[in-house]
Amino acid sequence: EPVQKAWLSRATGLGKRVEIRLGDQVRSGTFEGLTETGALRLVREGVAHTIALNEAMRVPTWSS
Repeated sequence: EPVQKAWLSRATGLGKRVEIRLGDQVRSGTFEGLTETGALRLVREGVAHTIALNEAMRVPTWSS
């Protein structure tokens, strides 16, 4: 949990709408934080979605 708190304190776009490109796919939603396993938590239309951080960092293109 200390690592997660430290990571989130430096996270860009927390609480804002973000787009994450995964190859030819774009995932968007409100960046709500990290799961217990370190996956990104995006909420879109009231539904939480997770993206493994290693997938998001493979092609690190973020916009917020």
